[in-house]
Amino acid sequence: MKKVTVTVLPYGKRVKARIGDSVLDLLRKANIEVTSYCGGAGTCGKCKVKIVNGESISPLTQEEKNLLTEEELKSGYRLSCRTKVLKNTTIYVPGESLVEEEIREKGRFEIKTPLMPSVKCFRVSVVQPSLEDLRSDIERIKDILKSVYGIHVSLIDPLSLTYAPDFIRKKNWNFNVLVRNENEILGFKPVDEDKIYGLAIDIGTTTIGMYIVDLKNGNVVSSGSILNPQVKFGEDVISRLGYILRNGERGLRELNKVLIEGLNSLIEKLSARANISTQDIVDVVVCGNTLMHHIFLNINPLSLASSPFVPHLSSPFDVKARELGLNVLRTAYVHTLPIEAGFVGADNVAVMISLFPKLSGGPYLVIDIGTNGEIVCGNKDRLLSASCATGPALEGATITHGMRAQLGAIEKVWIEKGSYKVSYKVIGNVKPRGICGSGIIDAVSELFRSGLISPSGRFVQDKRCERLRRRENTVEFVIAWGKDTATGKDIAITQKDIRSVQLAKAALYAGAKILVNRLGKGKPKRVYLAGSFGNYIDIKSAYILGMFPYCSIGDIVAKGNLAGLGSCMALLNRKKREEAEKYAKRVRYVELAATEEFDKEFLDALSFPHARDSFPDLEKLLL
Repeated sequence: MKKVTVTVLPYGKRVKARIGDSVLDLLRKANIEVTSYCGGAGTCGKCKVKIVNGESISPLTQEEKNLLTEEELKSGYRLSCRTKVLKNTTIYVPGESLVEEEIREKGRFEIKTPLMPSVKCFRVSVVQPSLEDLRSDIERIKDILKSVYGIHVSLIDPLSLTYAPDFIRKKNWNFNVLVRNENEILGFKPVDEDKIYGLAIDIGTTTIGMYIVDLKNGNVVSSGSILNPQVKFGEDVISRLGYILRNGERGLRELNKVLIEGLNSLIEKLSARANISTQDIVDVVVCGNTLMHHIFLNINPLSLASSPFVPHLSSPFDVKARELGLNVLRTAYVHTLPIEAGFVGADNVAVMISLFPKLSGGPYLVIDIGTNGEIVCGNKDRLLSASCATGPALEGATITHGMRAQLGAIEKVWIEKGSYKVSYKVIGNVKPRGICGSGIIDAVSELFRSGLISPSGRFVQDKRCERLRRRENTVEFVIAWGKDTATGKDIAITQKDIRSVQLAKAALYAGAKILVNRLGKGKPKRVYLAGSFGNYIDIKSAYILGMFPYCSIGDIVAKGNLAGLGSCMALLNRKKREEAEKYAKRVRYVELAATEEFDKEFLDALSFPHARDSFPDLEKLLL
């Protein structure tokens, strides 16, 4: 097929493309990561590019007419996912369209669990062979481990045999042995190198959290997070699953490849920060939602695409790091925690093992607000879980001026009653470029508190306020004027944005209420917010909007990245892995869409804060 050349500014790159290729696809090939929350479905409107030569590309589509403003269309802006290349052309990628790293951390924590790691380091001094003692090297090592440490080793990783004969002789038969589960020899280390580390990974749809832990004392020596590099294929699990279904094995390989590359890059950075070698990482525990779990293991997620939405693999799984291409000790094992159900994954199991064993009485409600909202309700004896679509709006994906929690994102909003004066806080203290999830929750809550929107979510248009205006067939409220923003454009909350928040919070509220009612134990004793979003959301704003049922504001506690904490605990205490399997089997998944009461509860929860339910602290919070 004939190829054309596309020049990409401001990078100066010249990319070869086939006639009919979408601009989004060619940008991906050029490793220019453009925001595409919908994965190229033409629904989010975030992948904007400017076409320098308008005659060299396909005609304007209806989706672009709906999502781009008249001003943008006149200026030559197009959606890269809807625009196909027909001739040699030049395009310009504006900064606002680029994928940038989130700069909020997953959160720090102290790991409180008895030290019982799967991998340990044992010092041995082996008697050298002689004519009187013709035992093999490995038999000698096994005998020493048995007589000195009481360990009965029966397995040895074949890769360790490739260097062991030379190594143990150079070390004069004195060295350290790495043993997993007191059964398998993973390798050998010099006597002065007895430090061993574990790696816990929480693969979120949007963000990946990672923790390097000292297996000898339980301390986190390095931690960090990155934006999941799969976001260029779509912001949510449905978009990425759709990409794989459309592209088959090639699509799965692509998503697996960028994920492993992203993980290895972060492993190298965190190892360097801790001044350790990546080869000192001898054990790995991984959690994530079901789709992330399958992509990580390179499992085709076809079974998740249609009813009854079952995972291909749900049990805990151990695989060698070298099989996955993970840059740690090649003989190390990677342990993936078990999965509950199709859309409630190992991350939810990690949450449970980090929290529920410490709780008594109850019941307790645990809500992990991410791109996909996951809910658990219960106590040690009985647990129910559910999944609901909350994330895209609450993380900025479907909001007109929404963005991730990056430099330039408005993260806090205040609106003064009466005067409607607006103040806000921006990540990085720079000029704002958009508004992220926590800022969106604040903005809608403040609009309701100040009387600018009614309980139905509609703007009250008889208010005298210059920030409240009708524009291009919608009503909106301006948070930041163009003269004060980095883009020169007004940043506003539209009627459509408020509707998106209503839909997300209603799904969350309805799901949580149904689980509490199903449990039949009365109101929850405490509501725990898990995940990084739970750390940054203003609990007061969320309460005013009516996001959590059956609670007073004092009952709500943000706990941070409980999935990461649970993974670290499973890394330091192998009994936690057994506990995770028990929790995964004990919890009962409730398919919300299949329940009789969901539609009614959902419709009632669309109102701010709710059509029927009362909130004991609401009156004082609205003052």
